[in-house]
Amino acid sequence: MNELISIIVPVYNVKPYLYRCVDSIIKQTYKNIEILLIDDGSTDGSSELCDKLSDIDSRIKVIHKKNGGLSSARNRGLLEMNGKYVGFVDSDDYIREDMYSVLYHTMINHDADIVKSDFQYFSDKNLNIQDKRVGNGQVSVFDLSSALDDFIYTPFSPLKNMKSTVWDGLYSRCLFLEDSCEINKLKLSFPEGKINEDTYIFPDLLIASKRTVHISESFYFYYIRNNSIIHSPVSIQEINSRKMWGDINNTLLKVSKKYVDQCVFNWACRYITLLEKVYDSDFKDQFFPLILEELIDSKPYLIQHLSDKKLIRSLKLIDNYGLYKNAKKMFSRYFY
Repeated sequence: MNELISIIVPVYNVKPYLYRCVDSIIKQTYKNIEILLIDDGSTDGSSELCDKLSDIDSRIKVIHKKNGGLSSARNRGLLEMNGKYVGFVDSDDYIREDMYSVLYHTMINHDADIVKSDFQYFSDKNLNIQDKRVGNGQVSVFDLSSALDDFIYTPFSPLKNMKSTVWDGLYSRCLFLEDSCEINKLKLSFPEGKINEDTYIFPDLLIASKRTVHISESFYFYYIRNNSIIHSPVSIQEINSRKMWGDINNTLLKVSKKYVDQCVFNWACRYITLLEKVYDSDFKDQFFPLILEELIDSKPYLIQHLSDKKLIRSLKLIDNYGLYKNAKKMFSRYFY
């Protein structure tokens, strides 16, 4: 028996792209799905389009809510879902028609809680990218150690096995929701008011999964827009996400100490980069002293675990930020 899959689609001001996204889900060869369109307070007509789409297919359920961001919409979808498995699709992207059929049967065949796949970027210049199949379909099974190794050490790319993205995979509901509850209750939620929300929770997903599988084939098509969140200048969400690698380090320390050095490297890079962005932004007076104080407080721990000389040199001077900026300007190759 094919179990019900819930597909959560956060929607916010994406009217030009929404039909393409939902149409690709409706056309899935795996038919036992529910499509949860979470309208996050759209103001461009997306709300009305969601309602019209629900008239086309009875499997579509629309939830209208106040604007709270991507994580808030996903969390609401998790609370509303009925499926044994869950997938996520961003509303300006689309998916291959056999995506959930392949992921589901792979999950069942390998008794896994997570099945990941690859993706391709596309833009207005190459809208028909799905006509070109990418990948050989090789299936790789990961235990916790090998999954975390890939997540931490392999540079991000569309072909990375353990990408810290949720929209290229299928997940058991038990990873997100409490068992044996009449009403859905979250035990793992997406962090609200931050960016990189997928990366925040991905280690927790891997740790909770009894088995994780990756398919070397692209099923998901990620739309690049000029105003996409990942291309925006410094934002309050980015500032609020500054502690991500410190939090991930604390999570992984419960499993192993082997990832500390890489987590600390990412942690230091993130803070130093953010300091430079905030220093030259409208957020300087509000956040720069706080971020600098946090970095100074964590400096002994960071230096203890760092081997990168440029980062260590930068941290040793960071207390006097004016001196650091001048030194970096004059001798840039010696600093991060």
